[in-house]
Amino acid sequence: GVEGKDLAAARAATLEIPGGAEISRVVADSPASVAGLRDGDIITEIDTVPITTMSTLVVFLRHRSAGEMVTIDYLRGAERFTCRARLVAR
Repeated sequence: GVEGKDLAAARAATLEIPGGAEISRVVADSPASVAGLRDGDIITEIDTVPITTMSTLVVFLRHRSAGEMVTIDYLRGAERFTCRARLVAR
């Protein structure tokens, strides 16, 4: 699990992206932690679906089932990364 907020518009403009979900806290031993996500990373897509706000991320995850694997595209600084995570029930 992660906690986060909408990426600030000014930062999105600097990074030349339409938006994202900025992670403020990664829960220890969660799928996000195991996948390598860190505080400060910016999630931009999951399974090719654009994630432009934290709400977009929450809605996306609500429509998925525990056990599903997802591909997460994210930024760390200005560098792009991809990881995979298996969703768990909350």
